[in-house]
Amino acid sequence: MAISLLEQAGLVRRHPDPAGGRGVRLELLPVPQDATTRLTGILERARLSARERIAQVMAYAAGGRCRHAALAAHLGEALPPCEVACDVCTGTATAPGERRPMAGAADSGSPPRSQTTATDALAVLAAVRTLPFPMGKTGLAKLLVGSVESRVQADRSRAFGALAGLTRGKVETLLDRLVADGFLHRDLDHEFKVITLTERGAEATLDDLAAYAAPARPVAPTFASDDDLELGPDGVALLERLHAWRRDRAAHDAVPPYVVAHNTMLEAIAHARPTTPEALLRVKGFGPARVEKYGPEVLEVVRGV
Repeated sequence: MAISLLEQAGLVRRHPDPAGGRGVRLELLPVPQDATTRLTGILERARLSARERIAQVMAYAAGGRCRHAALAAHLGEALPPCEVACDVCTGTATAPGERRPMAGAADSGSPPRSQTTATDALAVLAAVRTLPFPMGKTGLAKLLVGSVESRVQADRSRAFGALAGLTRGKVETLLDRLVADGFLHRDLDHEFKVITLTERGAEATLDDLAAYAAPARPVAPTFASDDDLELGPDGVALLERLHAWRRDRAAHDAVPPYVVAHNTMLEAIAHARPTTPEALLRVKGFGPARVEKYGPEVLEVVRGV
């Protein structure tokens, strides 16, 4: 720094190392008559520049503008507000002097819960919609429970800690269910198996997620919950066969299971036990195209063939 100031004042000249090394050779130049004036001006500009940098840091801490735009300005670049990622744009910034909970505090600051709800499911969809970058199931679960291990913290996503109080296992089960029901898509061919929002998930409302108010069934069903027992032994066996058929058909077509049929459709079939294409058409979600494509196979499963 001192050498740079002397160079600006015209008191020193820097020469490269003649041997080609990384060192430099300094040449002392004659002191100009206005050396004092030069140095005074250089030091004043440095002082003003330092004050400007301090003001930028203070403005960043105060949260008066988008964090990303503020950092870009500090580096001499212009960047529009992110609008969806930093705590200022998402409205989660703390006021000056207010303490922000430590990352991971969401886990201990909320009462523990054993069941997920429709509101939780909607919160997951909102989180995926506003992620700063696509994430896999584990990373997304860490974000939602507010884990200190999450790569994305509260300053980058308002979804941080949205499902605090739930265990990561519960959140991952909820993610699996949303994938199986077609609200989310998990790209199994991607290196990190990232989860993205489907068209159905983008349009989902609390009414669409009403089934999530009940305890979630495992995606690979065990059929041990009270709701399952309402089907009776034959209905449970049929639901098992329907899940097995969907799994095989999805693998054959190289598509996610929800493309073949959602869980709610299979459950409706197990209750209604349609025996004709016309009866299958009355099952919610089984329109003419699905009945034409899968109808014969579904009816065979229902008949136990």
